[in-house]
Amino acid sequence: MLTWKRSLLAFAAIPAVAWAAEAFVAFEKDPAGSGVPASFQAWHSGFESNGDYGESWFFADIADDGGVLMGMASVTNLGLRTFDGSVDVDYYAADGTTHKVHKEVHRESVSGSTSSEDMTVGQGHVWGSGGTYHFTVNEPDCKLSLDLSNVLPSWKMGDGKVGFYADKSAEWTLGMDSPRARASGSLTMDGKTYDLAGNGYHDHGWSTIKVPTFARKWFTLRLYDPTYTLVLHHIYLTDKFGKDNVKIGLLGADGRIAGSSRNFLFTPTTWRSHESGRQIPTSIDVTVNTSGYTITGKVTESRFLEGVDVLGRLSWPIRTAIKTFYTNVWFFRFMGHYELDITKDGQTSHISGEALVESNYY
Repeated sequence: MLTWKRSLLAFAAIPAVAWAAEAFVAFEKDPAGSGVPASFQAWHSGFESNGDYGESWFFADIADDGGVLMGMASVTNLGLRTFDGSVDVDYYAADGTTHKVHKEVHRESVSGSTSSEDMTVGQGHVWGSGGTYHFTVNEPDCKLSLDLSNVLPSWKMGDGKVGFYADKSAEWTLGMDSPRARASGSLTMDGKTYDLAGNGYHDHGWSTIKVPTFARKWFTLRLYDPTYTLVLHHIYLTDKFGKDNVKIGLLGADGRIAGSSRNFLFTPTTWRSHESGRQIPTSIDVTVNTSGYTITGKVTESRFLEGVDVLGRLSWPIRTAIKTFYTNVWFFRFMGHYELDITKDGQTSHISGEALVESNYY
């Protein structure tokens, strides 16, 4: 005990030294423009030797009948092997019924193009180009056929990359292949078939840094008004990167990309507790200024969809392998009622409706 006390005293006597956060660089200019090229959409299979690598192709659909689909095909080196794959489909029917499937496959069931978007993960298949994208799943307990036809063109912020550390030796990326699309298709699960006609979204990205290393929280908004589109991603960085923020904001108007922002506000104002120990935002203030548009208002939870225990849905071997760096990961999803004022050239219009909100915690 005496040795322990002396150690504490010795430590306390050391003068305080300022701790410097690690550097990062976000979204450098891309001379080729803001579109998402085929090479970005493709599988980045050159990272097999990188133990921090992960890559995913994500889809969302807010169906006209009130249902919500969220699906993803993923490849990762974070488990027991390189290029483990997984396919996830979550559907929240308008009547409150939830349908879910999670499939894991080994690398021999993963294949894809390294020059364009054409990826097979087990019985999941993602492909597309030129504003038309597809996601199919052919499992005994899940038959999915989702087709997207872009209303807005593909888009990324700058080069779509955040480079971490002074030498940018690790990166996280995001490209919106479909910021807004018209969705069609069907889903059959648990003996029920659902029409997926609605407003769709699709993005793709890869990472060579474990998400919990750089992200504490990640909040998103996908809002599809008849005239306007608003997509926001707000990532709260960890202490390691100075508790800074990475923001990606896209505004669409009348079928065109009207502006972008890295300085918007998407600020929770009310919360409620969840059994996971996390605090879930239930009301979020929105302020966006871009290209002469000023958007202000609020999004309030109207229909809670699910709290996803991310580790809980994984198989035991993979869950055991990644628990060393993913400890209490939860994704919360809700439909939110929005009331927004949009001002342009001195004229203000008001829009309202339902939008999809996620609050993810790492």
